[in-house]
Amino acid sequence: MNQTTPSPSEEATGNAPAPSAEKKSARAAPRRQGWLAFWLFLLACTAAGAAGYLYYQLQQAQAWRADNSARIAALSKQVAALDRTFVTREESDAELAAVQQQIAQLQPRLLSVEEGVAVMRQAVQGGRAAWLRAELKYLLRLANDQLHIAHNKQAALQALRAADDVLRELTDPALHPVRAAVHKEIAAVAALPDPDIAGMALVLDALAEQAGQLPLKRQAPDTYTPAAESAAPGAAAGFGTRLWQGLKNAFSDMVTLRRTATPVTPLLPPEQEYFVHENLRLMLHGARLALLRGDAANFQASLATALQWLDTWFAAEDAGVQSLRTDLQGMQEVELTPQRPDISGSLKLLREQFPGAQAGADSQ
Repeated sequence: MNQTTPSPSEEATGNAPAPSAEKKSARAAPRRQGWLAFWLFLLACTAAGAAGYLYYQLQQAQAWRADNSARIAALSKQVAALDRTFVTREESDAELAAVQQQIAQLQPRLLSVEEGVAVMRQAVQGGRAAWLRAELKYLLRLANDQLHIAHNKQAALQALRAADDVLRELTDPALHPVRAAVHKEIAAVAALPDPDIAGMALVLDALAEQAGQLPLKRQAPDTYTPAAESAAPGAAAGFGTRLWQGLKNAFSDMVTLRRTATPVTPLLPPEQEYFVHENLRLMLHGARLALLRGDAANFQASLATALQWLDTWFAAEDAGVQSLRTDLQGMQEVELTPQRPDISGSLKLLREQFPGAQAGADSQ
């Protein structure tokens, strides 16, 4: 019996004949195999993932185990160290009692130290300002001493300028009158004449060395020159006249009389001329010594005596004698001890401003 193939219209309308069971089973077999392969593959992937995860966890566990082993070893060392340093409670109590006893012994010392600190705090209660005021008083007193006792102008100026620096650092309005007085005192001291004491002393020393070479004054000439002879009497004069004139001329050649208004200086023998030079040298050294000591009276007296000695015994026309006279006369005009100003006003004002600290500053 021939089977007829259904037409397309029949398949579209669903009027086609139903397939047989064999054909259905043939078509279902490959489909089941595909699903089975899929599930097997999925199972294999899951197993591989689980195995990888387990391997990772195993690695983490091993690392954690190694880390814990290191920590356990460190803790074991610490425990061992603690075991070695562990002491019993009785020993700790004994050490504590010893420490408490030492503290009790140190308490009196601590109280003594605190008392000392309190005393020091009271001593420096004024702080830096009190210290600067004490330094200011010292500098003002030093300036007065240097000017009026030591006669040292430069040292007095330095002390006053240092006091002005301290006043500037204090910046206290109450000390403005003191600073104004200090400035006036600085100007007064700076205006004082400042003779060159060291230079004058060196000049006197050099003049004393040259004194032995100065020529002395000579009262009699080295060679005698008679006066001009008077005219001889003429032939007409008598015998007596000619005889008297001849005798007169003879005696006038032997002796010459001169009148002088200046006192006559006695002649010295050659062996005593040394003492004239030596006396002049001693006078110059005495003037130098009085100069260095600041003794104006003896200085002027020594210069006057040396000038008088020059006029009496030494040749005034000599250039060396004239130069020595000029130097000594110039030194006579130097005011060795001028009138020194009163610079105690600033110190008085400072003591009026701070009378409480006067005793402590004056005792220094």
